[in-house]
Formats: sequence, structure tokens, C-alpha cells
Amino acid sequence: MNSSIIPPMLEVVSVSHSYGPAQVLSEISFELERGEVLALYGPNGSGKSTLLKILGGIIEPSVRSGIHFSGRDLFSLDRRSRARSIAYVGAELRSEFPMTVEQAVTQGRLPHQREYAFGLNLKEIDRAAIRHAIEICQCEALSHRLIQSLSSGERQRVAVARGLAQQPKVLLLDESLGRMDLQHQAMMTSLLRRLVAEEKLALILVTHDPNLWTDWATRALLLSAGRKVSWGLVADTITEGNLAVLYPGAPLRVTHSSSSGKPKVFLETPPEVRS
Repeated sequence: MNSSIIPPMLEVVSVSHSYGPAQVLSEISFELERGEVLALYGPNGSGKSTLLKILGGIIEPSVRSGIHFSGRDLFSLDRRSRARSIAYVGAELRSEFPMTVEQAVTQGRLPHQREYAFGLNLKEIDRAAIRHAIEICQCEALSHRLIQSLSSGERQRVAVARGLAQQPKVLLLDESLGRMDLQHQAMMTSLLRRLVAEEKLALILVTHDPNLWTDWATRALLLSAGRKVSWGLVADTITEGNLAVLYPGAPLRVTHSSSSGKPKVFLETPPEVRS
């Protein structure tokens, strides 16, 4: 490799995965650059969450021809190094025992601790990262509440705050915006767009609502039954033809935003059920 060429932030080549006899991913390849937003889109069971968990180091793929982070084999990194580089945020934060919001966000600093078997040894840089993540995700009023007392949308905001407290280079959001109310969806979208633009954060997100990301995602990867249907610029991938492959029989239509010109998806009501 020419040392003068900067490798992609994340390069995925021919990754496959099976759960027993059931293959859920088949030879998935794509690249993600610094400051890019990639949306993973497709029906339930298409392999989106499995792919994110592989990239987040939660599961190892059955077959991996190559997954590289900044030119290095992702799986050659130890778990803490991987977690300092890539943060995975699931659909909802859960805890088996009582834990406050501040304690939950503090867990995001675990990868930055030299030793944490017997508790965290927080430095000022850790405390500053925790405070910043809580503040920008608008969780200050929740700091001393127990996770178990929060609504689903509130727990999603806390989960994103914990991921940001890791200060990763790549953030993986697995349906992490869907249960927020519209006000907090707008806030979180604005925040993530700023982090992508100003700090060159690379972001991969999964959501079943394409209209949450078509305005600001750089690229989209469409999956169906574990296979790649399309990958590329949002305007080239979000088409009625591709949507018909993902959701056969669903009367989905694509229009374009009057302000941004980006594609928007809507469900056309069949004539027989219109009032």
C-alpha cells in the first residue's frame, strides 16, 4: 500500500455471517470516510444490526475477508483499543441493577481506563468528557435519575451520550433515534450533523424511517436478506426501483424535498381505502 494514500476510516470487504445454518450476511463490502454518514436501510431480518455488531466488536463474523480501521485489521486491535475507536449504541439502554444516568454515561470512559477491574479511576479529562456528553444530549435534568425510571426515548438519549463519552472516531447507532419525540430527534440530528462536520466523526446509523437521514446522510447501504441491494450516494440508492426490491408489494413512492432536493419516501394510500 502506498504510504502517501490515506486509507478509509473503515473498510469492509466481503464480510459474511451465519447463525448456525442461517446465513444473515453475504459478502458485504463498503467504505466509510472521515466525516461521512452511512445509513443502513432495509427490512427486518436483512442483517443491519448484525453488521453493526460485527463492526462494534460485539460478535465476530463467520467469514471476514477484511475489516480495516484506518488501514489496520480491526480484529488485530485489543478490545479496549477497538472501543476507543468505534462505539456501538443499541436501540435502548438497559441495566440489570439500579444505575443513575450519570453512572451509565460514565461507563463510556471504561475503554480509556488503564485498569478498571475494581472500579474507575476518573481523571479530569474523563469527567469533562462525561459532563460534555450529558450536556450536548440534553440529559442534565436526568443525571441523578435511575435508568429504570426513564421513558424509552430518554434511555435512547442516555445511550447516545454514553457512546459519545467514549470519544470514538466511528459511532454506530442501531435504531437509536426511533423512540425519541420529534423535538429530541431534531436536537440529536442537529448534534450529530455538527459532530460529523466539525469533528469529522464517521457515523453509521440504522433506522426504519429513511426520512430521518436522507437529508444529511452521505451514502446509503441497502440490504435485503443479508445481501447488498445497493450502495452509494443517497440520491442514487433511494429510488422506487430499489424500494420495490426491499419491500415488494408496498406502495412506496419517492419525492424530493423542496428545500434540499434530497429524496423523501412516503407510503401511498391505495385508492380503495382513501376517504
